[in-house]
Amino acid sequence: MFNEKNVASSDIKKVAQAIKDTLSFDEECNMPLEYDSELIDLTSVLDTIKRKRLEFEKCREEYVKKLENKYDTILFCVHDYKFADLIRISYCYKDDVFSWTSLKLKYENGILSQVGSNYNLPNGLINYLKEIIFAFNDYEDYYNEKNDFIKPVNSEFNVSISRFGVTIYLKGSYKYFNIFNINGFSYTDSVDIETHNIEIRNLCNEYSKILFNKILVRIEDCPKWMRDELHSIKQKQLENVLEYKKDS
Repeated sequence: MFNEKNVASSDIKKVAQAIKDTLSFDEECNMPLEYDSELIDLTSVLDTIKRKRLEFEKCREEYVKKLENKYDTILFCVHDYKFADLIRISYCYKDDVFSWTSLKLKYENGILSQVGSNYNLPNGLINYLKEIIFAFNDYEDYYNEKNDFIKPVNSEFNVSISRFGVTIYLKGSYKYFNIFNINGFSYTDSVDIETHNIEIRNLCNEYSKILFNKILVRIEDCPKWMRDELHSIKQKQLENVLEYKKDS
C-alpha cells in the first residue's frame, strides 16, 4: 500500500494543506462546532473503544477463571469469536501443558455441538460453554461492526473506526492507495504511522495527537454499539464548555 514511488510532491503538499485546514477550521466556521451535540472528536471515539475492549477482555478472563476454578486440573484459553453462536476454546491438563486440545463449538437449536472435531469434553463443561456463548452474544456488534469510510465534518481526511481502533488516512491518486495512515489502536497508547515518505512521517509525528483531538465526526456515522456512550460523553463536554464560558 505504501510505495515511495507513488508518493508525489503534490501528495506531500496535499497532506500539509489538509492538516492546516483541519487545524484552522474553527476559525473559519460561523458556528463553533464545540456546541454541536451531534459531533464528537476522534480522541473520545478511541477512548470509548479502549474502554469497551477492557470490558470485553474482562468478560473473557472471568469465564476462563470460572472454568479453571471448576476444573482445577485443567487450563483453559477462550479465543476470539466468530459469533453466529460459534466459539473456539482450547484446554490442556496441568500435568501436560504442552498438549492443548482446541475445539470449535456451535450452539444451534438448543444443542451445543463440535465443529470439525470430535474430542471428548470434560464432564459438565457443556453447560459452562453455553453460558459463555450467551454472555459473548452481547458483544456481537462490538466485535463485528466497523465503519471503514467516514467523512469528518471539518477535515479532508477520511476515518475508519472498528473495535481495533481509529485510523485517519488520505487517499492518493490511485484508487486503492493511501498516502498515509495514522492508527490509534485499542490496545496501546502509542500511535502508529504508516508511510514510506519521511516528510509525511514527520508531519504526522508532529500533528497526530492534535488531529485526533481536532477532527470531528458525526456520532451517527460511528458504529452503533458506541453511539449511546458517545452522546453521554458529548453531553458532558457541552456542560464543561458552558461552565468554562460562565466562569470566563
